[in-house]
This record gives sequence, C-alpha cells and structure tokens, in this order.
Amino acid sequence: MARVRREKWDQAKDRRTATFRDQHGREWFAVKDVHTDAPIGPLAPAGWVPVQYQGRDLVPDTSHLNFDENRPGMFTIDYDRWKRDIQQALTNWTFTAGSYAASMYGDKAMDALKDPPPALLNQIGPKPMPIELVEAQEEGNRWILGLDPKKPKWAEEFFKEVAVVPGTRRFADADDEGTADSPKIGRGKSGRFKSAEEE
Repeated sequence: MARVRREKWDQAKDRRTATFRDQHGREWFAVKDVHTDAPIGPLAPAGWVPVQYQGRDLVPDTSHLNFDENRPGMFTIDYDRWKRDIQQALTNWTFTAGSYAASMYGDKAMDALKDPPPALLNQIGPKPMPIELVEAQEEGNRWILGLDPKKPKWAEEFFKEVAVVPGTRRFADADDEGTADSPKIGRGKSGRFKSAEEE
C-alpha cells in the first residue's frame, strides 16, 4: 500500500476566523478548519447580546448544532435534541433533589423541594432551565434570541431576578414597562410566545 505524504500541519494556514449564521439570522464568530469549514471550539455571538439565565448565556451547547457541508457558514440549532437534554437533566435533578432533601430534611423534605434552601442547592446545583425558554427560541421570539432588548411580559415568570446584561439597562423607564396582565406562560391567542411589540 502506498503511503500518502502529508504536508506539515500549520495552524496559521489551517485555521481561520469565520462568521457563521444560524437559522434565525444571528451571526456567530468562531475559528474554523480551512479544510472542512467546520468550527473548531465554541462559537461566540457576533453583534448581538444573548439573554442570561442563572448567570449563563442562553445559547445552545455545540452538541445542539447541526452543520451542513453543503451550506458552508450556516448551521441549524437542533431544538428537539436541546429539549430532550433539558428534560433528561430535569429528571436527573428531580431525583437527586428528592434524595438529598429526604436525607437532609426528613419529614420537611417536600417543603424544602418547593423552595430549595441554599444548603440543598449547594448539594444538587440549580434547577435546569425551563424548557419554555428553548421553545420560545424555537418559535423565533426576538427577545429570547438576543435580538431585541425589550423583555416581553411572558418572560417575567422565568426571569425574576434583576440582572445586568451588557448593552441593556437595569432600571427601565416607565414607558418601557407594560401595564396589561401577562398571559399564562407568555403565549398569546395563537399559542406562540409574544414579542414585546405584540403585547
């Protein structure tokens, strides 16, 4: 069998920075392999600010991204896989939380699970993010996608803590606050998550 001679690998020649685009039109920076056009390592938002949940950017893990070799520079977010992973994480968290709560609080375990005290959370970690946040991204809600700074009313249920997100203001003007009651889980009559303009 003949040996194939390979050129010496050279990072300067084999890697380039590139911009990728997801199905929502958002741009992401990444370093790519020039031979495969695939990103090497994590992608970073380019020109938009992701919403944060529990101190982390609300963006998919790289395992939830599908790159199509026939469409260089484009990828799709596999929302079905992302939702399955969240559901599995929630199942695992609930089981672990129940076990720890029973051992730590005995007869008061159910009360501890309703509003987990810091001692319990230190053992089990925070609850996985609500699957509704991924569903809202899948539906194209501009705020949850990081494309609109105005938070819609439906999001208040999930984002109760005040957090400073780069590029936004912590204290909104009265004109920026709505007055109508928010619908259950933020869905309008159509069943879709509403943007702030639709409220």
